[in-house]
Amino acid sequence: MATGVDDAPWVLNLPDPVRRELQRAIIRWISGDPDQARLHCNELWAAGYRELQLLGTALLGTQSEDWVPDWAEKRAPDSMDRLALTALAAEGLTGWRMENTRAYLNRIEAWLQDKRARMQYFGLTALQEVLELEGDWFPEFFEILDGYHWEPRGEARKVFVTLLQKAAQKSSGEMAGFLLSVIEKNPEKPAPYLAALGRYFPDRQNRLFRQALSR
Repeated sequence: MATGVDDAPWVLNLPDPVRRELQRAIIRWISGDPDQARLHCNELWAAGYRELQLLGTALLGTQSEDWVPDWAEKRAPDSMDRLALTALAAEGLTGWRMENTRAYLNRIEAWLQDKRARMQYFGLTALQEVLELEGDWFPEFFEILDGYHWEPRGEARKVFVTLLQKAAQKSSGEMAGFLLSVIEKNPEKPAPYLAALGRYFPDRQNRLFRQALSR
């Protein structure tokens, strides 16, 4: 696959209820001690099994210290499990994202400039979480999107399409205005994705997109 992400990772076949109970216990036991949390995140992730990496990711998500994004960034390129990689970008950055939103946005821009496919996947997944943040972060979200090359490959492309759809679903008016501005500057960037976004906009808006592309 273009992302290099494996569909057949090491798994323990641990039932989800058991994993969630272990997760609650680990977080209750360790999350208040950042040094111990970091140590156990290291050990759980290094074990290589999906369920243990998900436990480590959940523990990481309770931390807001400066080491969190570097920890995730170091491990993302080598992750061969799509589910674990998705959780690392979303759940694993929760605490740090909430406490350091501006820094989080800056890091996403850097991740999206990375040429490696798995970092593209990681960065785009992290960008989706901006849509769930409290407050109006749409201007910053659109700024990051505007600077992106819009040519992800493999599984990263699927994440990108989902990202655009979620943004259109959240605010079709703001997303439509943004897309028209992108079309005006570089119509080749959004053109391949408009068909996947059509159902989120009224017919009149879709006609405006087509008219803008035909100029």
